[in-house]
Amino acid sequence: MSCSSLSSLYSRLGKKQAELARLMSCQKKHGSCHQHFYQMEYICMEPPISSLAWQGNLAGQFDHIPEDKKAVYSVQPSLAYKLTAMNIVRTKREIVSLQHAIAHHKAQFARLTD
Repeated sequence: MSCSSLSSLYSRLGKKQAELARLMSCQKKHGSCHQHFYQMEYICMEPPISSLAWQGNLAGQFDHIPEDKKAVYSVQPSLAYKLTAMNIVRTKREIVSLQHAIAHHKAQFARLTD
């Protein structure tokens, strides 16, 4: 065991802790934005887009858009939130693992110096 390996572990731990802080901040902001979106969802769904409201060669293709909008607005934000939560869990595990490795290295060093 060397001081450089312990230093490296501390460096990685610091980076993971910073990553965790960023993820937690993102999750908090995402939750706030997601809530605000659902409060204002009606703005995104109006006016209704359909072939009855529009004319032209492509008007028939508008009939599926409201359902597509709902899928995008409900599925994608939820998926992003879940992925962020999964990354938070993974990062917390990595932090615990690094903390255990640091404790192990310190214990080895203490045995060598006794």
